[in-house]
Amino acid sequence: MAGDGTPIVTSVYTRSKSTCDCRAQGLADCNHPRIYSQPDCNAGWDSARETYFNGYHLYMISASDSHYDLPLYPRLQPASRHDAVSLVVSSVEFKQRFTLGTVDKMLLDAAHDADAIYHLLDHQNTELFIYLNCRNKKNSKTSSDIQISPKGIPICPIGLKMKSNGHDHLRHRNK
Repeated sequence: MAGDGTPIVTSVYTRSKSTCDCRAQGLADCNHPRIYSQPDCNAGWDSARETYFNGYHLYMISASDSHYDLPLYPRLQPASRHDAVSLVVSSVEFKQRFTLGTVDKMLLDAAHDADAIYHLLDHQNTELFIYLNCRNKKNSKTSSDIQISPKGIPICPIGLKMKSNGHDHLRHRNK
């Protein structure tokens, strides 16, 4: 499976309707209650377009092992919610609602590169493939004596970065 979020812009401004006639009377500064057509709609940050928006955040868990990448669990979240938090909510709900099978592997982007995400999905017995966050400047520690650099390169116990030893064409992987 793969998980990722996308912004859904519903309006440029927060939509509301006044409950009084203050504007008709020429009073611009009105503190009366308002009726909101989308009370759960809020403002969020779209990092791809580098702009704020009003609307929702659609977090989708999809099947990534097919030609069609079918959505398995789409969920509207508040626009202000981060992808990592949306994954936690969606993965727990998905696991509670769909008990027919198990999730073996999960593919996520750099927004999910956090220790809590690793611990949660490890607890759910899910193998993770997460694109490393380039803003992370420290080496990651593993359960063995090997560390991982911020670029994802293993560092041997004497502190040197490991080098590539070619490509294994039969197994489709780097040595």
